[in-house]
Amino acid sequence: MRRTAESLQLLVVETVQRWSKEHDRSQQAADFRLGASDIGVCREQTRLTILQTERREEERVPWAAALGTAVGAWLEAEMERQWGTLTQAEVVATLPSGRTVPGHIDCYEPMETVARDRLADDEPVTAVVSPGAVWDFKAKDGVRLAARENPDRGHVYQIALYHRGLVQAGLIAPDAPAFIVYVDRSGKSAEPVVKEVVVDDALIEEIDAWIEDSIYAVRNGETAPRDRAYEWCQVACPVFWACRGADEHHASGRLIEDEEALSAIKGYRAGRDMEKEGKALKEEARDRLNDVDGTTPDGWVLSHTETGEVTVQTFVRPAGRRLNLRPLKGAKRP
Repeated sequence: MRRTAESLQLLVVETVQRWSKEHDRSQQAADFRLGASDIGVCREQTRLTILQTERREEERVPWAAALGTAVGAWLEAEMERQWGTLTQAEVVATLPSGRTVPGHIDCYEPMETVARDRLADDEPVTAVVSPGAVWDFKAKDGVRLAARENPDRGHVYQIALYHRGLVQAGLIAPDAPAFIVYVDRSGKSAEPVVKEVVVDDALIEEIDAWIEDSIYAVRNGETAPRDRAYEWCQVACPVFWACRGADEHHASGRLIEDEEALSAIKGYRAGRDMEKEGKALKEEARDRLNDVDGTTPDGWVLSHTETGEVTVQTFVRPAGRRLNLRPLKGAKRP
């Protein structure tokens, strides 16, 4: 069969979708197993996962996750090749309650020790030269917000569990630093944003209590706290419909059946999609043309003008009626 552009497009998309389903973390979620990366996201999501609640199918092509994984894997391989950093270590952190949480670490440096003789009785003792370190890569589409804000709670809990697991395994010292490294997968920011996390007993106890909230809710037939905004849940949570998909204050109105109204809605959607596509096309082209000036063969002149800072006076927006059109999650759409 001769390959066409359309068939190749579908092949690439299907490849990413299959990767997502077969990926270790996706399989872990499908098997209802909790790891370090699941802790700190949402306690109600954790409760529903423990109860083996059916998860909804991913509606989006998971490009962000695929690109983030690819960037992280490349960084890990290069850090190991160039600097000898240890990567892809598997550890298990034991919490004060006795619960254990497995984790898969991106990178760490083991502590360095030397044997020294004691002056009194010449018995060798071990001295720590370097406590080691652990870090976790997070790929984002732009890191400016990451630089200004505190790290996501889930990211903090994840690196803390890695740190505790390594300490308990004797691979790093208790005072070893832990870092979250945010890298820009878009390539616009040359330098990553690095956040240090202080891992102490108080943080580990906080994580243990966070997990206990979900366990308690399971044992007592209650719901656990919802730790994310509705809008985040609607887009990202795999158990959205079992949790809050039917929230009354977000419920849909009456069913629209009028043919003219339905046609108008389709036209509005098409126009909005074209507007979004046009804006994205302009932004992508503009980035490509940052250092280009001149004239095209068909008579277009391209140049750049530096503009200074301008203060825009406040204006009053007239009152009006705003149209909101959003997809209904879970509904089958043509």
